[in-house]
Amino acid sequence: SADKTTSEAEEDEEEQQTLLSSNPFHPKRLHLGHKLLGQNQRSWPCGIFYLLPALAVVGIVAIVSPFFPLSISTSKIHPDNSSSSPPNEITDVAYVEVEAKKDVKHRQITNYMKGSAIIHSIHITHHAGTSLCSQMSKFGPTPGFACMGKGKNNATVEHPWPSEEAIQSSHLGSVGKTPSYNETGAWVKFWRSYFHFTSSEYTGFGDLHRTNWEYENLVSMIVMRDPLERFLAGGKCGGFQARIGNDPTEDTQDTYWEYANSDCADNYALRVLANESLCVQGEDTSVACLESAKKLLSRFTFILDQTCLSDSMVALGYALNLTITTSSFEGRLHKQHTPSLRDRFGNDTLYEHVKRRFRRDIELYEWSKKRSIVVCDN
Repeated sequence: SADKTTSEAEEDEEEQQTLLSSNPFHPKRLHLGHKLLGQNQRSWPCGIFYLLPALAVVGIVAIVSPFFPLSISTSKIHPDNSSSSPPNEITDVAYVEVEAKKDVKHRQITNYMKGSAIIHSIHITHHAGTSLCSQMSKFGPTPGFACMGKGKNNATVEHPWPSEEAIQSSHLGSVGKTPSYNETGAWVKFWRSYFHFTSSEYTGFGDLHRTNWEYENLVSMIVMRDPLERFLAGGKCGGFQARIGNDPTEDTQDTYWEYANSDCADNYALRVLANESLCVQGEDTSVACLESAKKLLSRFTFILDQTCLSDSMVALGYALNLTITTSSFEGRLHKQHTPSLRDRFGNDTLYEHVKRRFRRDIELYEWSKKRSIVVCDN
């Protein structure tokens, strides 16, 4: 109706005015200024007034940009795991929340470079945790066993370890287990005195939402992997690795069907990252379960995509002031398969079944890779 249209127009105008008053460089304000300029072409002082913010932004970029050379195209790197400007439909409140998260992550990164923050990696099994540990051990002390536990030789500079008495008196538990929210600060302070990088590995529900990932001296990171690739990878859960170590063949199709329907393989990464231990239910896994995992990932300082892990590690080194090159990183330990995933399955029915059953895990990966420190080429 005409009344409804008038009401909607008034609401749009009110929203635009709110944006104008709260953020002079918000994309909506710049867009609105351009629109108003077009409406006032005969009144150039008014047009110039609205054009000034845009000209100021262009001038600042022109002055500042030469001082930030990058070894990798900045169009591919997202150090904050989010785009630099919010989409037009985002509200002012959400925009402030995004900016606050970016400020927290910048502070965490700065504190690591100052020597007060620790890096902790969330290692989902067969998500490149071994390669990360090997690389990060080159830059400082790490736990001797896979960067998450006491090794065989801990009386060294590379792999120190606190006494059992010190661990017990701290009441903080293992370095390979993430702390509760209220214990995060004490956990970081204790373990940072020994290590610059630690890790914890998960094959099931991780109970990770309870940690204070926003703590200023905790840099968190995770490597995400295509769930279908993970399904075919080595280290299969539930004892299946001994029975089907390689890609499916005619002789192993029945076993692969059993593996595809197993509880342990069900939406593997999503189960680790969800906020409830039982919310993963195959094809019937809820949107709420998926959204809880997205919320957790958004709290981590860095997301890396295993598809282009070497480039991601180079970008991580750039962000943390660590020298990492594609030639030095051991991502080559992870095989790059030439055949397509569908061809590797060798059975279209099995392939489509796994896609349906793991659909929420696949959605989570697709969401995460757009927020990776490097957005991989197709």
